[in-house]
Amino acid sequence: MLDLKLFCKKLPKCEFNIRWEACIKKSMLSMLEEHRRKSGGPELTAEQRKLLWAYGEPRDMKEALRSMSVVRELILLQEDVFTITSDIVDRYHSDNVFYLEFRVKPCVSNELSPETFLRKMIQAIVVARDTRRHMTIKILIIVELENPIEVINEIIDLVMILGRTYRSRNLPDSDIIHGLEMAFSDSNKISMDQLQRIIDHIRRESQLIIVFNLAKINNNVDQLYDILLCRPDRLSNAEILSTFNKNENKIDQHILTDRLISTKLPIEFCYTANRLSYPNSKESLWRNHFYYLYSMEYPIIPTTGYSALLGCSLSDEYYHLAVNMNLKPSDLYKLSLTASFLTEETPRLSSRDLFPFMQQYDEFAKQYALETSIDWKFQILRNCHFFLSRPLTARRKHRRRRIIDLLYS
Repeated sequence: MLDLKLFCKKLPKCEFNIRWEACIKKSMLSMLEEHRRKSGGPELTAEQRKLLWAYGEPRDMKEALRSMSVVRELILLQEDVFTITSDIVDRYHSDNVFYLEFRVKPCVSNELSPETFLRKMIQAIVVARDTRRHMTIKILIIVELENPIEVINEIIDLVMILGRTYRSRNLPDSDIIHGLEMAFSDSNKISMDQLQRIIDHIRRESQLIIVFNLAKINNNVDQLYDILLCRPDRLSNAEILSTFNKNENKIDQHILTDRLISTKLPIEFCYTANRLSYPNSKESLWRNHFYYLYSMEYPIIPTTGYSALLGCSLSDEYYHLAVNMNLKPSDLYKLSLTASFLTEETPRLSSRDLFPFMQQYDEFAKQYALETSIDWKFQILRNCHFFLSRPLTARRKHRRRRIIDLLYS
């Protein structure tokens, strides 16, 4: 009989969304508190200690996010940034993750500026990559659009300095800063026209990925439709687009869903975060919507998002999806393989390799007698047709042409 937990553990995986401060091992929190004390920081209040105890076992997402904010206040030293980043990479590597993408809002202290914080992370990643040749590690910088436009521009300028642009593409390690996550809210300080100009500038100057985070948006249908028109590379925390949201206007809901399906924007999905967001609900927010999108071969990316904070690994996420969404092992393998394609990493082993990390996926598939035929892989790529047809940079256009040539030759 198949051991599903072991299957999920051995499954090659790609992790697209981990909040750095939400992936700190709980056993490290006492070390961070001691460093804060030695640096002359104030003692934690009783309420803050209570929230730290909830780290890893929160009752709901509100408590989890409050706990995460306390952890941010403990990050004061450069050495802590290096140590934490190295530890996170180690844990995901042991979970058989071959692609790891951090979401980072730099912590600031007397010793840490945003640039210093990011450079220390990059330093830790460079060291980690030297011993893990088959693992790809990237950073996306979080831009909160509720901040003033001056703050937004400062963050984007920093990303354009440290990330890989057409001007800096030959600089060492510039490929680690992979893009931006733009976090929307109902109180954005930036108009959609201003945002579109920023996105156009980024795409003219670089090949950076742009992800839209919709977690703080309520039922602003016009804003949601405009957001989808901007054509980001991926969507994160897109539960607002679910048929279970509070919007009672079914016409608006169908318009949004149709627009989403027409773009085929990959959506990151975390089962644990959804369950904790609605702890008193018998149905998880996305259950029916997940089934609907999955049945249409829509690109869905399982993620942890807040792994240590919520007490789950990426293997746990795949296991919970299988149990609670009635997915078969072959479905999990297909989800993970599709996710590897959406990393947009170009395979380098052979011109016939359509997916990155294909050697690891094929070895796993043979062990469990799963489908590995070229025709089956072609079908996955055909399901990503709209994703392939979006506006692309020159390098990605070259990769798309190669894939399309293989599909239709």
